[in-house]
Amino acid sequence: MRALIVGNATVDLLTGGETRIGGSVYYGGRALAKHMGVETYGLTRASDRVRDLVSGALLEAGVKPVILGAEESPVFVVNRGKAVEFRGSSPPIPWDVVAEYLESTGFDAVIFAPIMREVEPEAILEAGRRAGPVYAADIQGFVRKVTAVEIKCEWSNVLEEVLPILHIVHGNISEYCFAKCERDVLKKIVDLSTVSNTIYLASADNRGTYLVHRREVYHIPPLPVNAVDDVGAGDVLLAVSTYYLATGKEALEATTRGVVAASLKTQNPAGEWFTPSIIEELWRKHVAEARRVEAWMKRV
Repeated sequence: MRALIVGNATVDLLTGGETRIGGSVYYGGRALAKHMGVETYGLTRASDRVRDLVSGALLEAGVKPVILGAEESPVFVVNRGKAVEFRGSSPPIPWDVVAEYLESTGFDAVIFAPIMREVEPEAILEAGRRAGPVYAADIQGFVRKVTAVEIKCEWSNVLEEVLPILHIVHGNISEYCFAKCERDVLKKIVDLSTVSNTIYLASADNRGTYLVHRREVYHIPPLPVNAVDDVGAGDVLLAVSTYYLATGKEALEATTRGVVAASLKTQNPAGEWFTPSIIEELWRKHVAEARRVEAWMKRV
């Protein structure tokens, strides 16, 4: 299997002065390449100052880097696992470059995972005209907006036209920011799920993940692990779920495997996160923990 992840790698500045490479192209790419054995390409940007750092981190993770130039690279200040400040820039990744790779390389899965609007929603419209791969997207980079004092979420109605083109979509429940109340967010996602076959995943941090598909809503709890570092867990969830979807698994089976992988990543961030055999062993037990929540939706 071949996978392509499109989105900028980030330079993350951690409390204490440590620097590391992050972003969906790293975390999702590592999950697929290093731990699932997938031939994975990462299409990203990097400035000359950090190009070798980005390339080295991706190669160490097993990801084949395709790096476009940039005057600056995006920098996140991370505090307690959350991005609290954004520096630098996040130049667009041109659609014609993405199209060139889609046409020249046979991908089974393509994940659009911008970190700060460097992928335009219109790119998904263009990709949807090319049948073949399983298309996925993480909404975080489509809705983030930087102000003078914070990183905030700003919903664009064009996403409601674009997301139904995809096979699977992920975001933290707070990033589905067309509503503030979790109940209203889920009800809106249920409405979106009626117009396509798209699988919607909404992460609720340590409370687990909601799966919405064709009006059915499931809640999948995380594994009971000792979480050390949950940065990138959502990227792992989407990447591994997309992988299993591309192998023909149904929505609940694919997503439960993704939840298992994301949970395992949080307990051993610096070591081996998981293997396919471990995921297979654990998901069969864990899928019994998934609960349909339509009755809950009706009550509220």
